[in-house]
Amino acid sequence: MSTYMASASNIERKWYVVDAADYTLGRLASQVAAVLRGKNKPTYTPFLDCGDNVIVINASKVKVTGKKLDQKVYYNHSEYVGGMKETTLNLYALDYRDMRTYMVAMLFILGNMVLPQLCHLIPQGGITWLPIYFFTLIGAYKYGWKVGLLTGVLSPILNSLFFGMPFPEVLPGILFKSVVLAVAAGYAADHFKRVSIPILLAVVLTYQFLGTLGEWAISDDLYLTIQDFRIGLPGMCFQVIGGYLFIKYLIYK
Repeated sequence: MSTYMASASNIERKWYVVDAADYTLGRLASQVAAVLRGKNKPTYTPFLDCGDNVIVINASKVKVTGKKLDQKVYYNHSEYVGGMKETTLNLYALDYRDMRTYMVAMLFILGNMVLPQLCHLIPQGGITWLPIYFFTLIGAYKYGWKVGLLTGVLSPILNSLFFGMPFPEVLPGILFKSVVLAVAAGYAADHFKRVSIPILLAVVLTYQFLGTLGEWAISDDLYLTIQDFRIGLPGMCFQVIGGYLFIKYLIYK
């Protein structure tokens, strides 16, 4: 009687769809890894690729134990000098008791002060590209609504004090929109625990719609309050696409 030995030509591969919702990350990963290697088959051969194909859905809803969501750090190296990157599972981590909250907020406030000045070099650049909201969106989505709130409130005030823009009469409306943006972006990050263009689009449309209603109530000037929808559509696109690229590829921790 001959001993059966698997070969690349007689390996049968199956497809599995795994719903990761509410499963513990480590246990699920080990089981998926076993299927990928083919260790679930009686014909498993260590030196052959005899594994099956696995599609994991709802990966954003996986559970982690303890404080791993905030404290577990994953490392990735590009194999170039200085290419070490660190990230956590959580997009939503910083608190007012954490000094990093204020340090990160200061960087985003600086960004919200520099970017509008660059946009103002272009005719109608400020009202077209809506730069005052860009880093508020990024800060709130990546580091939580508290960072976003600090950024969104202080940025317009400091811009108005140092550069005279936004004008005092429109400052309350911009502050209201910035607060709504910080809350909406922070909530979306906490709820979905991932970043995507559709999610950011929903965040931008939410803060613009609610912010416009609030600004209308404050100013009682409908034509002025719908200015972002009349002129600022490029800025909304910039927030969605630029924000996605910034969060996903330029911020690692």
